[in-house]
Amino acid sequence: MSSSEESIHTSRSPDRGGAWVVAAILLAALPAFVFKYLPMTDLPQHLAVASVIDRLGDPAMGYADYYRVDFGNTFYWLPYAITLGLGSVLSLETAERVLVFLSMVAYPLGALAVLRALGKPLWLAFPTLLLVYNRSFFWGFINFNLAVGLAFVAIALLIRPLRGWKQTVALVSLTAAIVFTHTHGLAFLGVYAVNSFLLEPTRATFKRLLPLSPGLLGVAGWGYFASRAEGYGQSESPPFVERLWWFPEEVLGGYQDRSEQYLLVAAAVVVGLFALTRIPVTRERISKCTDAELALWLLVLLNLILYFVLPAHTRTAKFIHFRHAFLALAILPLVCSLETARQLRMKVLLPVLGLSALANGWFHLAMFDREAHDFDPVIEHVVPKPHLASLIFDANGSVMRTFPYVHFAGYLQAERGGFISSSFAKFWNVPLRFRDDAGLPKKLENFEWLPHLYHDGYYNRFYDTLLVRRNDGKLLPFNRRFPFKPVFIHSAWQVYRRPPPNAFVPPEPPLP
Repeated sequence: MSSSEESIHTSRSPDRGGAWVVAAILLAALPAFVFKYLPMTDLPQHLAVASVIDRLGDPAMGYADYYRVDFGNTFYWLPYAITLGLGSVLSLETAERVLVFLSMVAYPLGALAVLRALGKPLWLAFPTLLLVYNRSFFWGFINFNLAVGLAFVAIALLIRPLRGWKQTVALVSLTAAIVFTHTHGLAFLGVYAVNSFLLEPTRATFKRLLPLSPGLLGVAGWGYFASRAEGYGQSESPPFVERLWWFPEEVLGGYQDRSEQYLLVAAAVVVGLFALTRIPVTRERISKCTDAELALWLLVLLNLILYFVLPAHTRTAKFIHFRHAFLALAILPLVCSLETARQLRMKVLLPVLGLSALANGWFHLAMFDREAHDFDPVIEHVVPKPHLASLIFDANGSVMRTFPYVHFAGYLQAERGGFISSSFAKFWNVPLRFRDDAGLPKKLENFEWLPHLYHDGYYNRFYDTLLVRRNDGKLLPFNRRFPFKPVFIHSAWQVYRRPPPNAFVPPEPPLP
């Protein structure tokens, strides 16, 4: 550790603003418990997977006819372990909400830990409130957000001087937790460690990084699992101009109005006031930076590069490059200026920015929850253990634009059991698999995104229930190609059931 870094830990007194920042962070994540429906696209699927694992042997749910648990081909263990563990004393839904809450506070609290380790004013953590409601949150990437937050905490421990076995045990435990949460968190921490060693390749630095060694086994394990994965889809890579244009959208981009864009512009101005003078582009500025700050700046640069060069999807992974836009901006509050002349402005502008983002998030999440409550009576009109196909023609609603309704069938599966047409069991990195002897219909790629592909006679013979969401109020016509009748209609939701085999089915209309 350089002398400038040593001074960080000896010259600064505790920042009293930390309590206010922590309170704001907890308030930002409180919607996880306040609102019944969160606009997190994958959340219903995570709840459904947890329910299948938890009640696989329950004949009332009928999961065992279609699924099998398989923890041997993935390291996505920790989030499900948290949900299932808490689910033994709480309801599974409440346990899932605890997990969501942890994933929401993980990054801002991790950033707060890094600021404390660097000896910087804790008020600099207020901009992290803007990134609590990031695009990954709206996609429902719970594992990703939790792993990134844990990686920030580990980085904070690496910045501090190595002090005994407790810090070593904490780093080993954190690294192992990240391995069993998400690969992005593991890569994020690993790259910071490499940057630290390259900036100061000494025995002391190497010794400080040794507790991260479980991460090497994690990388090897994830690589092995990925090499055996069947994969899905094809590799896609948007052009540079498109990536540049959509950069703000990939960071936030959840609401249908322009409030996020205004907040992002305000954040760029406010954070720019405190970060521009610290960008290490000259020899003088580089000399003023600690090794930890330089390692973080390199991490900003690398994530920006990765955003512009990585594919959007590969054969074994989806939604890759956009996460690095968030990661690059997530580091910026940690490398802002310490100039005392700006302390007063900082203590005004940063809280205003953070609390504005908090209020905006609460407002939109409340709006979505109010809209989504139309789904409440739907559950009562779905029979137990259905074979349910989900046809979500209106996946956004009026508040969001990240397709929050596309996986709402997961809520039905968690409550009523049975089988749903789109399940995360199809993904190799989820600890759930379809049974080979289940007699399931042939998979249609991207069926959840293309509901009109349902018109297939083979599907008609398997599914007995349809969940439909559309905003035009029209009903799907009953005929031989679509032998389902509506049994419940409420707002944008429609539930259809297939009549018994001996029921009358109208003849096919003549072809034109």
